[in-house]
Amino acid sequence: MVAVVYRGNRPDGYPAYTIEEIDNLCEFLLKEGVLDEPGKRATLMVNGRPVRMNDFVKTSLTGVIQGFLASLRDVKDPTTIELTIKVR
Repeated sequence: MVAVVYRGNRPDGYPAYTIEEIDNLCEFLLKEGVLDEPGKRATLMVNGRPVRMNDFVKTSLTGVIQGFLASLRDVKDPTTIELTIKVR
């Protein structure tokens, strides 16, 4: 979870916005890199929080993962790739 839209009492733990603050929410999501141009989306989450990446890092990360998957026999034409690495 990145942010919360709420009614009533403001929740703790995440950035929170009321429905009247939708412009602020959109601005926050763009700033945090959660929203991106269609077709150019690569995101990195660490401990449930988005990590901002510049275009070079997004392109590099995407290329490495796609190159790895291309070598696997059972993977055909992926459209969405999700990778989770648990460190401990």
